[in-house]
Amino acid sequence: MRHSSGVQALHFEALGTICSLFGLDVSRAHLSQGEVWVRVLGTRITRFSKRSELAILNRSVGEWVDVSPEMEELLREALRRKEVQRVEFEAAVDEVADHYAVGEFHRLADNLRVGHRYGTGMSTLLVDFAQRARSSWHASYRERITRAPVLMTVPALMFFVLPLLVLVMFLVFTPLMGTLGRL
Repeated sequence: MRHSSGVQALHFEALGTICSLFGLDVSRAHLSQGEVWVRVLGTRITRFSKRSELAILNRSVGEWVDVSPEMEELLREALRRKEVQRVEFEAAVDEVADHYAVGEFHRLADNLRVGHRYGTGMSTLLVDFAQRARSSWHASYRERITRAPVLMTVPALMFFVLPLLVLVMFLVFTPLMGTLGRL
């Protein structure tokens, strides 16, 4: 397989590993912007800095904390896994940490377990908030699903029952009319 001459590569150390960015017909500056994004994400989710977003979330102990869109997406992924697989939220956070290789996220799961066990209830707070946020969507979806059978009766009557009734009447009344016509 022939490689394009426009492929650029950038290798750097971040997130506890060697990261590689590749781009086709992009400048070195674009790859450097990608490196900056990865490094910024790494500083947000590291456990080694007390100012990182993950450390602040770990220390919040049930308090509301503003999070970045990336952290929100990781937490939403854990919530989706919790709902689909019917596992505890803490286990879902562990699965997300394993899936995306974000080892620091395991500490959040541990803090959620400790908080849940000893009374802060942070995991319950997060799950309840997410479920309340989705309740309006679920209500409209349930309403649409419950109205569907009612809305589908008219087309069903018109396109299935009515032609079937006409066919039955034709099959019954045609021989009857033939017999009455001979009298």
